Amino acid sequence: MARANVKTAVAARLLDQSKSVREAAVELVGLGLRAAPVGSPLFVEYFGLLVPRILDVGQAVRKRVMKLMKEVCSTVLIQFAESGAALPDHLLARLVDVACKIIGRLHDEEDSVRDLAKRLLYELWFTPFKHPAWPSGAASTSLAPPALPPPSSLAVALHAPHLFHPPPRLTSDPLEPLLQQHAPREAAYATLPVAARREIDLRARLLAAVVAALAADPLAAASAAAAGAAVVTAPADPIGDVLRAVVNGDVAKSALRDALAVARSLVEAVVERVLALEEQNDK
Repeated sequence: MARANVKTAVAARLLDQSKSVREAAVELVGLGLRAAPVGSPLFVEYFGLLVPRILDVGQAVRKRVMKLMKEVCSTVLIQFAESGAALPDHLLARLVDVACKIIGRLHDEEDSVRDLAKRLLYELWFTPFKHPAWPSGAASTSLAPPALPPPSSLAVALHAPHLFHPPPRLTSDPLEPLLQQHAPREAAYATLPVAARREIDLRARLLAAVVAALAADPLAAASAAAAGAAVVTAPADPIGDVLRAVVNGDVAKSALRDALAVARSLVEAVVERVLALEEQNDK
């Protein structure tokens, strides 16, 4: 897979006129991505070849690439959380591009693709962390949690209310009893060990970067028009679409409880970083 002639042949097959050939090429590249070390030149190169195929005109190709890219994104976040290494900006940019393109599929012309996009975004951000709540005081201080985007990016993200439109509030909120009975507050973010905080921080960093990208260019998720993809409509409320899908019963109650706990952790991570930035500015 590392030979120049192989790369050229694979890149050509990804653009083949036959959908089945393109799908087979995606599967081959997926095997190469799983075998290559995360962040290696080969990994980054094949990653870049696959991302545009999320906008493929073939439904089966789009779905296969979406699943593979979500798997790759989750692998990258977990490996960097466990290693303690800083996530490079160029790799973060790749993850943001993937997330934005999957968000674009929320308005795909095919129902199955729209449903898949919701499920993948839910799995990327709101499934339980690999390192759940740990006993207080068990944390090591040998590693510092990764920083969220710089203040300018956070400001853009936090001033993009159109991306976080909540659903209309009901007179009787069906979530209230569920929250009281099944979603007890976990250990505060600040008390978690470094491994747990790193995983939370990386997800929060990706989410903030995606929101900032969409706020800066609301039509980014619909840029597929120029590439001849199936959809040209930009989702007006992408994060809200995913959350409403969870709240409205598209997932089991146990998954809903998990999503609420994860969302709480992500919010706490962002708040901790904002407070830290304010303290730095006050010094």
